[in-house]
Amino acid sequence: MRLIVSLLQSVAYSLLASDILRNKAALLFNAPARPAGTFGVLLVQRHGTRGFCQSREILEVLQTAYRGHILNVYEGNESVRDTIRLFYQADIVLGYHGAGLTNLMWSRKSTIALEWSLFSTFESQTTKTYRTMMFHLCRALSIQCFTMNVPLEDGLSQDELLHFAGLEKEWRNASTPIYSYEHPANSFLHGLKCITMPRAVLLNSAELTLSASTFALTRECH
Repeated sequence: MRLIVSLLQSVAYSLLASDILRNKAALLFNAPARPAGTFGVLLVQRHGTRGFCQSREILEVLQTAYRGHILNVYEGNESVRDTIRLFYQADIVLGYHGAGLTNLMWSRKSTIALEWSLFSTFESQTTKTYRTMMFHLCRALSIQCFTMNVPLEDGLSQDELLHFAGLEKEWRNASTPIYSYEHPANSFLHGLKCITMPRAVLLNSAELTLSASTFALTRECH
């Protein structure tokens, strides 16, 4: 019984905190005024590790895929005020698995979030800790989110693939069980210099988010 009460309290606190943040953002910025059927799209970039190997090409593909909509890029060096504005006014937020997506706490409940990840190509027991972070965040924020898998063979170079295969073999042969967050493959992925994004993944992501946003807008109007 105590566990149930504790869980209910955690959910209540999460909902209360997220509403406080959204209300604060609403006081700072007006809801975006755009032509009917036009969405604001925010691409979350990463720098240092796990960025995009071909960031310019990705931007060009997304500009075409979201033609007629407003596409902004979050670089991570914006001021707090600009960060809040970008996420609060975005209807669609896309980004590779990373801390930048935690700024969804400023987003409206109607926002559609999409996370790109290599993790879903692995067995659940080795990646559960990382693969569910975005899910739990969005659930606490009452935001609809999706995860789009980046195929491992396209996301890594041949040398990186061979190195990862070696880590997997090492883990499977380990006499002592390794928890998911200690899995060497997870450490390897978190330290990747960049991720290659297939064009098909980008196009599928745009199609999915536009469809979900259109449906969300229809529900708001009724």
